[in-house]
Amino acid sequence: MTRSVTPRAIFLFAFAFLQLATPHVSGNQSAPVPPGTLVDVGGRKLHLYCTGKGGPSVILEAGADSFSVDWALVQPKIAKTRRVCSYDRADYGWSDPGPEWDTVEQVAHDLETALRNAGEHPPYLLVGQSMGGLFVRWYQHEHPDQVAGMVLVDTYETTAPVNGKQVPLYTLTKEQLQTNLPPPSSLKKPRVPTEVHPPFDKVPPDVQKTHLWLERHFFETLDFNKGPAMMESWRSAFSILHQTSLKQDSLNGLPLVILTRENINEDEREQQNDLLHLSSGAKQTIAVHSGHFIQIERPDLVVGSIDEILSTQPAQDKTGLAAKEKGDSPEKFAGTWEGKCQDGATFVVVGLQLKEAQLEGTVSIGNMQGDNTGACLMVLAPPVPEHAQKISEPVVKQNVLSFEGSKHPDGSFARFELKRTGINKAELRLLGTPVADHPWQLVKVQ
Repeated sequence: MTRSVTPRAIFLFAFAFLQLATPHVSGNQSAPVPPGTLVDVGGRKLHLYCTGKGGPSVILEAGADSFSVDWALVQPKIAKTRRVCSYDRADYGWSDPGPEWDTVEQVAHDLETALRNAGEHPPYLLVGQSMGGLFVRWYQHEHPDQVAGMVLVDTYETTAPVNGKQVPLYTLTKEQLQTNLPPPSSLKKPRVPTEVHPPFDKVPPDVQKTHLWLERHFFETLDFNKGPAMMESWRSAFSILHQTSLKQDSLNGLPLVILTRENINEDEREQQNDLLHLSSGAKQTIAVHSGHFIQIERPDLVVGSIDEILSTQPAQDKTGLAAKEKGDSPEKFAGTWEGKCQDGATFVVVGLQLKEAQLEGTVSIGNMQGDNTGACLMVLAPPVPEHAQKISEPVVKQNVLSFEGSKHPDGSFARFELKRTGINKAELRLLGTPVADHPWQLVKVQ
């Protein structure tokens, strides 16, 4: 089989038009033993393989038609100094099928649930290859408080054919996308491969054998009926991420390394340059002598990029806080903390200044629409300075800042708790209210 790698092509269409010359071979070989553990994510299980110690933990997200074992040249080297986890998304590898196939919502939910249920703790350094780049960007969008940095490994915007021309997914409406998708019944599964092809011949022989079995099993169990929902999820996610990226440094200085294969066209080069605008902490590295699978063809660059980000962040305990940052020091809270909704807009701002060893400042909360878990979905009215509450009675204890806000008609005061949960990350609780059990996730922006 000749492996077709088109990082900008729609996965569904890629399968539809693959021309494979190898004969069909049934996967009668017994399944290889998973190297990791099967973690329950709510009635089904995901394969999660974690090695090494020390945080921030590194999370490896494979691309489309790729598996946890495809990080075999990267994970062992990272595990020498840090905790690192690879995993298989639902319908891949040893993981059970999910209700959906590679929708960003299911992927983010599954990964967050699997890590939590396995006892892993943020912050995380997310590494996404190819379409895995979309998934890690979406995870960071939903859980900015959990992410300490990202490495995007040859990842690009996805396009769709409209009137004979490839156009970015984010430019389409839901109706336009669905009109141009072929009916699932018209798609034919590719024939399964019978041998390993480059660059996967670079991994150890036992990994080659496992990869081949997983790839054959994936093709044999492929369900195209899940394709339309997957593509709509990608379209919606790319649209939201594109809107947030219009703001310079939308990731607020988050460490970001963009790895790009050597030979790309002008459109792909422009997309890679656009990624650089996401963060003031972004840099790009060209993977010379590498194709699309940089983690296999130039694993040294992936490892080096991860090490570069980790070297700027001290080793942490399981809470994500460095030992030297623990304790009752009020200066650790000084600065501006912001909480954002899923639409990318700010709905809460806590501004704190240290004056003569005492914290002072304000808290301002806008009007937002949330769900039953306390998550903010949309900002209805942003916080404004004239409505800010001046804090009083600030007390710092065990990485928690307690303070009071505005006075209520009955003479009591609004009470808040700001708990640091990681590097420049915190949770804000409004005590004595129905939302007290649902802390807002804040990021320190200055």
